Amino acid sequence: MKKSIAIVATTLLFFSSCSKEEALTQPEKAPTIFAAGNETTTSGIEVARYWENGVFKDLTNNSRDASTSGIVVANNGDVYISGSEWTTSFGAVPRFWKNGTSQTLPTSHPDLDTNPTSMYTTDIAVSGNDVYVTGAENLSNDNHVATYWKNGVENYLSNPTNDTFTTAITVVSSTTYIIGYEINGVIKTPITWINGLSTSLTSGVNDAYASDIIVIGTKIYIVGSVKITGNYYAGYWVKDTAISNSSFVFNALSTTIINGGAQSITSIGTDVYVSGYEGLTTKYWKVDAFGNKTATTITNSGTDCEANSIFAFGNDVYTVTFEDGIGCKYWKNGAQIMNLSTVTNGRISYIYVIQK
Repeated sequence: MKKSIAIVATTLLFFSSCSKEEALTQPEKAPTIFAAGNETTTSGIEVARYWENGVFKDLTNNSRDASTSGIVVANNGDVYISGSEWTTSFGAVPRFWKNGTSQTLPTSHPDLDTNPTSMYTTDIAVSGNDVYVTGAENLSNDNHVATYWKNGVENYLSNPTNDTFTTAITVVSSTTYIIGYEINGVIKTPITWINGLSTSLTSGVNDAYASDIIVIGTKIYIVGSVKITGNYYAGYWVKDTAISNSSFVFNALSTTIINGGAQSITSIGTDVYVSGYEGLTTKYWKVDAFGNKTATTITNSGTDCEANSIFAFGNDVYTVTFEDGIGCKYWKNGAQIMNLSTVTNGRISYIYVIQK
């Protein structure tokens, strides 16, 4: 028995040693790319979908129009996606999906359920065990109210008499940062709500839009666009909360007089990366801690295009683009890594990268 045990032990040591050597020579496992969006079927139904390394999974049963509005993957691998689905009686119903299972977000105003009304989502964030979803509610008087849900409980961010919307959310150290905008006539004024307290990013003179937000240390970055002398300029607002009485300052990313917009933001260290477009060209910009910026062109096919989402993983920057009539593509550091050419009648608008 002792001899047999010794032989087994030697064998185990041999195989253990081989496994370690193999592990040293094996290439690093490629990250998993998740994305969310929607696509219209041949029957004309808009379907909410998400993709894992280019393979799609339907979130809805193709019987009613639906769409997604954001995606986040928790540290334990759970996939959360926000979206909306249309019903036959009450317009759009806000939802989020956890690992493909739908959960309806309730309204805290039961009297509104008796009238045609729409409630839809715009983004999702997960912090610990808490799930946050932003959206807006279209009341029976056709006013829109900026809204968010925390673990299914609805909260208004504005007075129901104001026409307000949300666009994105991030949660850092229990502080909730939500952005959106208010419409006054034809002018959109971007707003940030920090733990529910609102701050306007512009004076309300120029039309402007805020689309995404990130917090790095004491700095808050918000990306979007501002209309100046008839054209929209892609740019970002930044505020350093370590400076007393500081305010948000807008910095243009666009360098030419072409309509543009900044759509998404991510970071590597203290550098931020912003995806967007100028005219018929998609780009991403790198902005360092000193405000120095460099631009990288992603697509320039001469057709309507979008760079809807950007995500940093390690030292790499991943983006997803849509080109009208061409379809959706994934990019890594500005180089194409996947072409989803069949997605020409929908959008892949949100990307998230993890190591599984």
